Amino acid sequence: MKIVGEKFESGEYFLTHLMLAGEAMKVATKILTSKISQEKRDELERRKKGIVVAGTVKGDIHDIGKNLLIALLEANGFTVYDLGVDVDSMAFIEKAKAVGADIICMSALLTSSIPAQKEVIDFLVAQGLRDKFLIMVGGGLTSKEWAESIGADGWAPTAVEAVRVAEKLIEQRRAHMKEGGN
Repeated sequence: MKIVGEKFESGEYFLTHLMLAGEAMKVATKILTSKISQEKRDELERRKKGIVVAGTVKGDIHDIGKNLLIALLEANGFTVYDLGVDVDSMAFIEKAKAVGADIICMSALLTSSIPAQKEVIDFLVAQGLRDKFLIMVGGGLTSKEWAESIGADGWAPTAVEAVRVAEKLIEQRRAHMKEGGN
């Protein structure tokens, strides 16, 4: 999946290749993990880079980009909880709290749904939880400037780049915590 992602990013592969590779990886992972011992499963779980809650915000039913991101995050060692599409703002927060998420990833492709990304951040601030989660936003009409203006921690133009951003954010947070930060 990592190689397919790199080839997609370089223009050698296309969206269909990325989607097929993602589906194949899901099936292969399910088959392989069903055959390993609980001890090995626990070890794999400990090696995970982080926990991500991902979804497409309320008012938007587009999911191709979200699905690609999820496949790539999983291929790169993240545990991902997919909330689906048309996700209520509080559902992101409730799921993130329930699973101990490191990152909340929100996708939006419609002009009318993009404000829901800010709404999730506003709700986190109002609940005193903003510093508990890293926030990444994405989608066709989003930008680095949009992400910064709403107080998100990360944005990327592609799913492949978003994985790099997620890895960097996790590394920075862990380094900060080792230095005695919150």
